[in-house]
This record gives sequence, structure tokens and C-alpha cells, in this order.
Amino acid sequence: MIPHVITSSNTAVLVLKKLLGPELAGRVRLKNGGGWDGAVTEAGSRLMNELDIALVIGPSKGPGPNQRERDKLRVYGFLQHSGLASRLRVFFLRTPPEGLLFRDPELIRQLVGRAPTPEQLARARMRPRQVLAELLGVQPRKLVGALRPRLEMVDLTPIHSVPGIRRFRRFVGVCVRRYEARLARELEDSNETV
Repeated sequence: MIPHVITSSNTAVLVLKKLLGPELAGRVRLKNGGGWDGAVTEAGSRLMNELDIALVIGPSKGPGPNQRERDKLRVYGFLQHSGLASRLRVFFLRTPPEGLLFRDPELIRQLVGRAPTPEQLARARMRPRQVLAELLGVQPRKLVGALRPRLEMVDLTPIHSVPGIRRFRRFVGVCVRRYEARLARELEDSNETV
């Protein structure tokens, strides 16, 4: 089955789709897991279907010492029951995926027409969706609709070099090639039996 990318929100899906670019985004299924715990649960259930999965999540709670390690323990503890864990790659980001946009204030300026304040940049580390909604002047529940057309016009290659994103793009590329090779073998096998 087609490789899946699971993350924690619809806005994160938009950002990850844009980061994958047209060469990869159309060849994977991007899915909103409905929050941090939902994304982890969704990844576990998809693993049972023997899919290649990329789980891309930010921190589960507010910042704190060892939060990243606690998140890793929770995720891997939940997923360890599966013997298919080799088909899963978890990408722990220091911010929710939408927060990657704030790594380059010029990207935010292109998206919303103005630079974020230092206070907004600080809040965006943990609450990027709320800050994006604020900057766009929309309610958080309307963020996806407001962000989608703007995101299409912005080049996100400046954040392709973020180590987690570079590994994420490489992993998805490998999964897509593996999936397409499997399809080609199946087609070849079916042609031989006809």
C-alpha cells in the first residue's frame, strides 16, 4: 500500500506536503492524526496494515527538561508491540511542524505580509497554529483555509536544510521508491501469468 505520513493537525499536513514538494507529496498519503496522541495511535494502527509510515510530530506538552526524551519513551513504548516497527520512522521536531515556518521570519513575512514580533516568535515555538491564526487575523479553526492559498505561493526550500526535514524527505523518498518497485514487480508477475 501507498506510504503514509501522519502528523498532528491539518495545518501540519499542509506544511509537510509543501516541504515534500510535488515530486513526493503526490506519491504518499498525508494524514492528520487529530493531535499528538491521535497521530501516534494512527501510526500504530497503520503499521498493522504493513504500511511504510513516517510519523512527524513536535513536542507533546510545554517545554521542559527532558520533554523530548519523555516523548520518545511514550511513542516507542506504545509502538514497540509491533514487529513491523522497522517500517516506521518517527521524526521528533523541536516544534510542531507548522513551527518550522517560524525558523525563517522571511517566510512568515511572505505568508502574512509582515514580520512576527519577538514575542510572537517566542510563542510560536510551542503554539505555532495559534500564532499563525493571529498573524492572519482568523480564528484557529479557519487557519487551514486561510493558510492553504498563501502557502502555495511561498518557497519553503530555506527550511529543507533543517536536519529533521532533510531526514524526513530522504525517508519518504526511500519509501516511495520501495513502494513503486513493489508495484512494478507485481505488474511484471501478473504479465507473466497472462
